[in-house]
Amino acid sequence: MGRLSRPQVIVLLVGAAQVASGLSGFPDIGEPHRILLLCTGLLGLACAWNSRHARLYGAGLAIWYSAIAYAGIEEDALVLHLRVVLVGLLAAVVPTGRGRTGVTRPLKGKAR
Repeated sequence: MGRLSRPQVIVLLVGAAQVASGLSGFPDIGEPHRILLLCTGLLGLACAWNSRHARLYGAGLAIWYSAIAYAGIEEDALVLHLRVVLVGLLAAVVPTGRGRTGVTRPLKGKAR
């Protein structure tokens, strides 16, 4: 396996932070919120090993946490949810940073 792309690094960091937050048991968040953090964090860690899955996870994270923020669930964590939405969008759209150096295509009309 080669280097991780930018979306993979973002998703890996977000997943690890969410797992840590879910396990630490902050006193100001409820049990359902801790379970949500733990589950989405574990999913992020699983998706971080493939660039396409990392982008999909980022888009899904943005959609899921947007719905939670819009519904007003856990109103005291609204700012946190909006930050997760922004990071999810970032993971979904940031360039991979790999370029096309490894891709070789034959030129038209030229035989190899």
